[in-house]
Amino acid sequence: MDTIKLVRYRFSDTSTQGLLFVNQQFVMHTLERPWLANKRNVSCIPDGVYPLVYINKHQSHNFPYEHIAVMGVPNRSGILIHVLNYPRQTRGCIGVGLIARTDFIGNSAKALHQLVTLLSDSLQKGQMRLNITSLWKSL
Repeated sequence: MDTIKLVRYRFSDTSTQGLLFVNQQFVMHTLERPWLANKRNVSCIPDGVYPLVYINKHQSHNFPYEHIAVMGVPNRSGILIHVLNYPRQTRGCIGVGLIARTDFIGNSAKALHQLVTLLSDSLQKGQMRLNITSLWKSL
């Protein structure tokens, strides 16, 4: 099974920012809600390893574009990797972007498309995982 890695590095009262790596190479930035003890709709998800599932735009009830579902999150459901620019645009999901500033990521739609394209073979086979670690926990 293939694994991509999200390394969280910036933590504030309003967001959690990270770097996404594929095959040990940086590919894009991430943006999430702040860590608030895994509370539904307001917190990012806990560090851990999660299976990923590809969702095409015809399978989605909420988004008119493809995205990736993050499965097996303790006490949570509906966690996705999707397009967003600000942490207020999510209820606990992970946004991806090609540029980052404090509490912001840009070119999110392009980044998501690039990620899905990059991972498509493994996602289609159901053989992709996301490994999330936070730098502050590993220091």
